[in-house]
Amino acid sequence: MTALLRAASHRVNASTAKVLTEADRRRLHYRTILTQGGKQMPDIPRLPNGRRGRIARPDAYTLQEHLVKHEASVLRFLKRPDVAFTNTAAEQTIRKKVQCV
Repeated sequence: MTALLRAASHRVNASTAKVLTEADRRRLHYRTILTQGGKQMPDIPRLPNGRRGRIARPDAYTLQEHLVKHEASVLRFLKRPDVAFTNTAAEQTIRKKVQCV
């Protein structure tokens, strides 16, 4: 997934309009990679008999769910030239404000 997103970012930066066409976005196979990744994840162990509560899931499960649920937000930089691939500038602004307080 990292390679796909980085390659998409490079393609956006190389384009004159700073966006990808609908056909180019379909060729990324974002959902295909998520589906394949979901199939390769190990089973989550069940709680032993008599035990209650939630089972702690590995970070990979949480990340995969987030990428599926927030697909539009993750890929927004492909459609809108005003959205950066990373949020580094926003994070730096927040850190500066927090340090000043």
